Order: sequence, then structure tokens, then C-alpha cells
Amino acid sequence: MVVVDWSEVADSINYFYAKDGVQSVGKFFGDFINDLSTTYNLSLSKISIAGHSLGAHIAGVAGKSLNGEIDHITGLDPAAPFIDGSDESYTLNKGDAKFVQVIHTSGGKLGIGQAIGHADYYPNGGSDQSGCILDLAGSCAHQRSFEYFAESIKNGTFLAERCLNFVEYYSGACNGEKSLMGGYYVDKRASGNYYLKTNDQSPFAMTEVE
Repeated sequence: MVVVDWSEVADSINYFYAKDGVQSVGKFFGDFINDLSTTYNLSLSKISIAGHSLGAHIAGVAGKSLNGEIDHITGLDPAAPFIDGSDESYTLNKGDAKFVQVIHTSGGKLGIGQAIGHADYYPNGGSDQSGCILDLAGSCAHQRSFEYFAESIKNGTFLAERCLNFVEYYSGACNGEKSLMGGYYVDKRASGNYYLKTNDQSPFAMTEVE
């Protein structure tokens, strides 16, 4: 396991400074992975990356620099403010790895709401999260993405259903396939948009779709 410590940039009180560092940090990380692969004969197909917020875009840039050959990327509520979602040279997208899974928790606020991966998951609709009270800026919801992901690695019970939107999912009108969100072994059979509900507090996962 490798942890990228880019706190010197990310902890800046100036969001734009952190945002502008995404591409250089991502390229540096991609070069590091390439060096590991070359030095130790490590197949890129055995590598996966997870990143939160701007870190999700760093993961994407790293994947781009490796020609999308790594196994998978998990994007945890990729950052949205002042980011052009159509700029695929900057934002995480499905071309950055063989499989890209995205967990949206504050879409339309701090996170990107549109589907950008092979499989996109929208807990509680993907914008506001259960248990986040008076979360006008979306910071609590934004944080939930990595909390859900960490929990999913432990027990893998975030069962989601493919559907057109959260309203149809919530009303029980979907007949789509089921998929587990997150997890150590991601569901690479998944394709499209998936919805699920969570508990208000940890443990967040519900064991079955209601």
C-alpha cells in the first residue's frame, strides 16, 4: 500500500492553490507507479487507486499518465468547485483505468453530480446524506464518501440497485441489477448508475435494499 502525502499543497487555505496542484501531483504519482512497475516487474493490472475530492482527480491524472492500464480507480466524491467536468485532461473519467467506480455523496455542492465512471453510485441520492444536519455547504456529505468506502472494505454490505434516478429507486419502481458499492474487490460487472440508502450513523450500511 502506498499513501500519497500531498498535504503541503492540499492543506493550503487557498482552494485554488490545491486545485492547481492536482495535475503535477497526479503526474508525479503516475511516474512513481511506472517506476515501481519497471523496477519490480509489477503489472499495472495489479494496481488500484482510491482518492477523495481533489484526490479523486489526482488518481485520474495518475491513471491517464499510465494510459489507463491500471486495474481500477475508486473516486470518492470527486471535487466539483471551479472544475470543468468536461475537461477530461483534469477530471477523473472512465478512460483513466480499466474500471472506474465513483461514489457520489455531495453532488451539486462540493462533489461532481454527473456520472463519470463505468459505475456510479449515489447513496441517498448522491447529494444530501442521512444524518448530516444543516449541511448547507455539503462538507458532512462530502466526507461520507470515504467513510462509506472504509466501511465497505470491512463488511461489503452497501447493496445498491441500478435505476434511472433516486426517486424511482426510493419508490421501489426499479427492477435493475444489484451491485455492492465500494469494497476491496470492486464489482467490475457493474455498469451505469446505482442507488442505495444508508443509516444515519455508523454502521452506515444496510444489509439489504428495502
